[in-house]
Amino acid sequence: MPDTKEVGCAALDEILALLGYTDAVPSHERYTLLSAVALFSGSNGRPEIAASGENKMAAIRKENANG
Repeated sequence: MPDTKEVGCAALDEILALLGYTDAVPSHERYTLLSAVALFSGSNGRPEIAASGENKMAAIRKENANG
């Protein structure tokens, strides 16, 4: 049985695919979309999806800081 982190990541990936998220989209747009999904997921009882979104947002911040 997959752990909560794996389920959250898979669910987030599915959500982002449905919304047209790709790495080709500018980082500020990806960050905004992730922020909205994480906030919505957290407020609707899906903390594992929210946590995965926060992790992806942290990766974008790191990418931009090194960029």
